[in-house]
Amino acid sequence: MDALGFVARRLQAEAAVVVFAARAEDDVDIRLGGVPVLPVEELARPAAIELLTSRFDGVLEPRVAADIVDEVGGNPLVLTDLARELTARQLMDSSFAPSPLGAGSRLEQFYRRTLESLPDACQEWILVAAAESTGDLKLVDRATALLDIDESAGEAADIAGLVVIDGAVRFRHPLVRAAVYGGATAAARRRVHGALAQAAQASGLIDIEAWHAAAATARPDAAVAQRLADAAERAARRGGLLACASLLARAAELSEDPRLRDERLLAGAESASAAGAARFAFDLTDRIPDPTVLAPVDAGRRLFVRASLAMFLGDPAAIPLASNQLSAAAELFHGHDSRREHLALLRSFDAALTAERSVARGTFPALGVRMRAATADAEPGIRAVLSGLCGLILQPCGETAAANRLALRTLAELDDRHVLDFSVAGVVLTSALWDERARNDWLDRCERIAARAGALRELDALLWMRSLTDLDRGDVTAAGRAIAQVRELRQAMGYPAEHVVNGAYLAWTGAPTPVVDQVAELVLAAGFGGAHTATINALAIRNLAEGHYQVAYDLLAPFEADRFMQVTPHQLPEYIEAAARAGHPADAERVTIEFTAFAEHIDSPWARGVAVRCRALIAPAEDAEQLYLAAIAALSETDTPIDLFRAHLLYGEWLRRQRRRADSKVQLRTAADGFTRFGAVAFAERAARELDAFGERSQVAAQPPRWS
Repeated sequence: MDALGFVARRLQAEAAVVVFAARAEDDVDIRLGGVPVLPVEELARPAAIELLTSRFDGVLEPRVAADIVDEVGGNPLVLTDLARELTARQLMDSSFAPSPLGAGSRLEQFYRRTLESLPDACQEWILVAAAESTGDLKLVDRATALLDIDESAGEAADIAGLVVIDGAVRFRHPLVRAAVYGGATAAARRRVHGALAQAAQASGLIDIEAWHAAAATARPDAAVAQRLADAAERAARRGGLLACASLLARAAELSEDPRLRDERLLAGAESASAAGAARFAFDLTDRIPDPTVLAPVDAGRRLFVRASLAMFLGDPAAIPLASNQLSAAAELFHGHDSRREHLALLRSFDAALTAERSVARGTFPALGVRMRAATADAEPGIRAVLSGLCGLILQPCGETAAANRLALRTLAELDDRHVLDFSVAGVVLTSALWDERARNDWLDRCERIAARAGALRELDALLWMRSLTDLDRGDVTAAGRAIAQVRELRQAMGYPAEHVVNGAYLAWTGAPTPVVDQVAELVLAAGFGGAHTATINALAIRNLAEGHYQVAYDLLAPFEADRFMQVTPHQLPEYIEAAARAGHPADAERVTIEFTAFAEHIDSPWARGVAVRCRALIAPAEDAEQLYLAAIAALSETDTPIDLFRAHLLYGEWLRRQRRRADSKVQLRTAADGFTRFGAVAFAERAARELDAFGERSQVAAQPPRWS
């Protein structure tokens, strides 16, 4: 090293490079002094997760990979060793547990050499500290005293540079703790966990005591398993759904009674599913030795968990079938557990809505009949919601307004503990009534409760719905914020953010049409019929903005011909404008009459304003102006910015054709400024082109992002 360092310091003009790779050690710093240093940082979190999952021989739960990276950091050697040496189940069980995972054989050997140079008492003290996840120094001191380890052993570990003691115990790096724990024998780990359990019990730390007692146990133990199950229940109440699932998984392992074991596995799977750890939830249901002997309610719970996760995982084979599977779960609950039965029907409706026209044939009518039958023995609140939803399936949308309003009043009175059971139902009902403010308020409430409860899978779905509802009411900028939140949440759970693609948002913000078309085709192939419909509708709106009316008409005509519950009425105004401008006046007039009657029936300011705007499009010149003014007045009272500014735009264009230049410019400027403020790029450019005719080009600030 001295010789190489001597040479390296003197290479100036020669065509040679010397590169040294070494761990940070004093000896290296001294002998290679004067050689430029480039500190090698750990991999960033997304790259570390990608490395771990790519090196693993099989499918690794992204949530598991994220937890492992958070525990051991981004050291590539550790990640590749762990991927090679441990099974998916070992990684899963360890990643959600308080005890460290280990650091892979090679790094553990490196640290073991360091540990072996320390006194035996110091080595054992460090193992106790590594096994105690909270860094509680008092707990470590009590446990080491029980093991007859002198307190000075901790000071020796501090002096050795492995730990820092300053009121708590902190390891110099998470890898040190992982390597110390992973390198110890199973017997040694059980011994220190037993001491920590006694210390925690003496300190009144019942949850920590339960975990350490379980880690100290090698064989089934009913009493320890019960303490873990009790700790899991407390964790769930605190919003620690993953901790709950992990505790229940371990409780199941220690359970002597097969019935209790299966119950704890199912409860753990439900908790893991809610937390977004989808594959962990699947794995827990797979640990049930013989699902065929489960009682009806337990069989229903297992089916419910597995079918519910199909949408979150994006399984194209499972998504179209998920609704029927959840209905089958409801049948298993029938006569045994009415609350679970009704929840399964609600989730069946959610799944059918996600798949939309991709759902298995006959699913919707059968589900509507099944929901209507379930209202007979449902408590009043549930009955109102089920009645409102099945009405949307079995009756024309406008005819269900009274039932939908009753259902919304029921949802408003719900206790927070039950709100998330009805999250999608609330969005559907408010959308059917064109009540954008009630919809926003409901989403606000659901997101707040999901975040507080740690229900990340539900929060992910809510933010995704938020992005679509923001586009529906015409706030493209707000939709972009919601999508960014979905990406951040997915990344926090370990999923690649690139998987979060909202085709409708791409269309609104100027992505090339072939890109939007491709996204639409792929989401349809994946079974997400609802996302496909939203994407095509947004693409049609962009074609309207760009003046490609026949293209918009061709995109929307199949949806107008094949109506779908509360979704199609939100597409009809676009169809009317496309038909009116593309030379299909009979279609425009027919659907305008229908939509106007619908708007009057549901009595929504938003729907009424849009209906009047549609009437203005097809009205004779002597009637059009009053209709445009009435539409603007009605829409000004709503929180639907793009619909309002589209009314200003259409009115401004009409005024220009009437040669009323001054009045037209006022309307067009209002439209251009509004579109720019709310991120509607294509409409802003259309308004700017109209102003060009007056020589007053508007400044269009909302530029589309550059797409790779």
